[in-house]
Amino acid sequence: DGDITLGVRAKIHMAGMLTKFFDEMRYSWGGDIEIECATGNVLIAKGAAIDLSADYNHAGLLKVTALKGQVTLDGAISGKARNGEHEPNPELRNGGVDIRAGQIAGFAALNARLNDGGVTQSRSFLIKSGDLVIGDEVKARNVSITADGGSLTVSGRIDASGAKPGSIRLSA
Repeated sequence: DGDITLGVRAKIHMAGMLTKFFDEMRYSWGGDIEIECATGNVLIAKGAAIDLSADYNHAGLLKVTALKGQVTLDGAISGKARNGEHEPNPELRNGGVDIRAGQIAGFAALNARLNDGGVTQSRSFLIKSGDLVIGDEVKARNVSITADGGSLTVSGRIDASGAKPGSIRLSA
């Protein structure tokens, strides 16, 4: 019922891991994280870090819900599906985010950090109140953006390009 805060030194490590089975090595997927707040705000402070990445496998998903509050994700979020020294493998899924909130603080800056962290498989945003203006900051294979209590304006480019077809869904 209250606020959920990950402080400046908080680290959540859900990256895929290497496991040895006798003479064989296997890499696991990146894990999923779900943070849900019924009536308060969610803050991931600058300096905090969430790692959903994976080597030779699919990265994970960060889901944050605070429908009656504000979501502020100022920390680093890593979600790259790495393929070692090889070229990127289009079969591997980078990480994704699913954010449902009354408001999202710093939307453009958040998306820039997601781009930098390789979180480019999916981005789903549901904003319950206020208007949202999108520039060139959203880049993911599958994009879904809903402004439930205000207007939605795209003044730039939403980039869903890549080795496989993507999708873009917008509603207000």
